[in-house]
Amino acid sequence: MKRSIRYMALMATAVTSAVFMLAVMPGNEMKAKASTGPFTVTGGTEGTDYSYESSVLTIIKGTALTISSTSTSSDTIVVDSAVGADITLSGVDIDVSATSGKCAFDIDSDSSNVTITLEDANVLKSGKFCAGLQNKNSGNLTIKGNGSLTAVGGDSGAGIGGGYNKSGSDITISGGNVTATGAGGGAGIGGGSGESGSNITISGGTVTATGAAGGAGIGGGYNGSGSNITISGGTVTATGTSGGAGIGGGDQGTGSDIQIAPAAGSIAAWEGADAGSAALVRTVAAPDSYTYPGSTPVYIKTVSSVPDLCY
Repeated sequence: MKRSIRYMALMATAVTSAVFMLAVMPGNEMKAKASTGPFTVTGGTEGTDYSYESSVLTIIKGTALTISSTSTSSDTIVVDSAVGADITLSGVDIDVSATSGKCAFDIDSDSSNVTITLEDANVLKSGKFCAGLQNKNSGNLTIKGNGSLTAVGGDSGAGIGGGYNKSGSDITISGGNVTATGAGGGAGIGGGSGESGSNITISGGTVTATGAAGGAGIGGGYNGSGSNITISGGTVTATGTSGGAGIGGGDQGTGSDIQIAPAAGSIAAWEGADAGSAALVRTVAAPDSYTYPGSTPVYIKTVSSVPDLCY
């Protein structure tokens, strides 16, 4: 009996040793999966291309990454990459609207060009003073893909662009179903309350942009200008409120260098103190473009024959 017990003990030791040797053999290291909270990150290497700490997923390199989640989260995403970023959002849902100063997706000022590809349905809702998708970088933000994005700014923030007293510029949308809603003076796409929106291009996709409390649909926030805005394709609905332009400057702001070149049909362009009292100034037939060089906001209203570009 004692011999049997000793034999079993020796066998157990041998098995344990064999497992340990297998584990340390080259190519068989046991690696613990890095925790990224509610997010699943595909591509890149944790610690090199991205990090996760204190409920924040930070993108630190330009390696192509796909980010997804399975439920609504209060964790956030920050892009802090001097070499740019290539990010696919695939079912990300972030809601920090109840927390003042907290941004759902923040592109840091030191970042270079950032490309976001949309897959599935994505939602970004930020807290007071922040844009839903906040773009503070000096490079270009490009949004494309076949998925959808709902970006909602907190009070004084744009849907996509700048937070309170922050401009929103160098934004290109070429695909996807994008709904951007500002709050408290923020533009739908462009500047936060008190600031401008410029160098904005829409060439494809379905875009619905709504400003709030004097913010333009696309362009400046309340008291902010909207300039260098080009719409060359896609289905675009831009709505300003309380004196803000559909496309152009916010209330008390100015609109300039706005080009609308639809692929087909015509666009009716209005200008005036508000959309309700605006007067028709020109109807544009494709492939011509309409450039508004003046100092007052531009209002784009629905034209029944052209449902793809409207106020």
